[in-house]
Amino acid sequence: MANDKVVLLDFWASAFGMRARIALAEKGVQYEYKEENLLDKSDLLLKSNPIHKKIPVLLHNGKPICESLNIVLYIDETWSDKYPLMPQDPYDRAQARFWADYVDKKRASSLPIGTSFDSLSQAYLLLMGDEIILLGCGFSPFGMRVRVTLAEKGIQYKYREENLDHKSPLLLASNPVHQKIPVLIHNGKPISESLIIVQYIDETWRGTSPLMPKDPYSRASAMFWAEFIDKKEEVVVLDFWPCAFGMRVRIALEEKGVQYEFKESNPFDKSDLLLKSNPVHKKIPVLIHNGQSICESLNIVLYIDETWNDKSPLMPQDPNDRANARFWADYVDKNLRAAKIVKRWEKKSRPWTSGLAERSPLLLKMLPVEDKTALGWKIKMSGSASSGNKIKEL
Repeated sequence: MANDKVVLLDFWASAFGMRARIALAEKGVQYEYKEENLLDKSDLLLKSNPIHKKIPVLLHNGKPICESLNIVLYIDETWSDKYPLMPQDPYDRAQARFWADYVDKKRASSLPIGTSFDSLSQAYLLLMGDEIILLGCGFSPFGMRVRVTLAEKGIQYKYREENLDHKSPLLLASNPVHQKIPVLIHNGKPISESLIIVQYIDETWRGTSPLMPKDPYSRASAMFWAEFIDKKEEVVVLDFWPCAFGMRVRIALEEKGVQYEFKESNPFDKSDLLLKSNPVHKKIPVLIHNGQSICESLNIVLYIDETWNDKSPLMPQDPNDRANARFWADYVDKNLRAAKIVKRWEKKSRPWTSGLAERSPLLLKMLPVEDKTALGWKIKMSGSASSGNKIKEL
């Protein structure tokens, strides 16, 4: 590999880039270093890593490899003739990948206090022979990934269903870091995280049905895309369909091409998720992005525009124009009611207003009496001023 062209796109202060540089130095690989300006990313970086658009990126004979842990594994597999970076034993390799991934995700976090690895071995004294146990949950796609892998290899195993609301001591002992399924236990040794488990199975039972390609670059690409799928963003909108403020959020997401899950929220019987996500105002809409909640429709739109900033900008670039846009959006929020908008549409004979009462009784409750009358709904008023009016739909 003397004629190989190796280029590293990096930023000198990056700890993840340092990981790649140490691996290359350990292997004695000559490479060209290209410093990246993270505030003005080069066309080469954007082309080489179009998914995350970040450093480090290793270019090997023109082929890009992204994500620092993925790069280190690629370096170890490609220049395998000296100084191995990963252990040879499949279980040890799986553990090394697990903890490297854990460091990437947690960084400054420390190991859980009180974690005892001696207790792990004691928990499996009763396990004898070449025994394989899978801790999973029936509907989990990550557990399904492992079950398919085991079936593909023709491996016999014992399956234990886990109750995620009441996790078993075995699960908690086997995966004390994340405390989640799936976990594969092979002769008393636990392996966690579905992608790492699949790699472990493929390396341990090599005799049949290889799951990963032999070419190091192809393996790196396969691992990259598998991890990308695992980390796919979760976007949820808590909303009520006639809400004009929620419509603002939905339009912004559609404009950006963001896939999201819509959860209908009853404004008169608010869900625990809504109350937890918006404890201050306790109202819709709420955007939940990877578990983090963003409230207030204008704030949500600005968040969407700043988070998915690669296409269809919603706000102007000029600071003065942006300030004016925020001012008028805030003015609309404070001075117009959704009921007035609905009433105005009825006066213009908009066809969508017909049958609204049948489509959503909740909308009937939301609007004042005069607005319901304007929409053509028959309202019967009963009761006195002292006892209060009761609204009934005929």
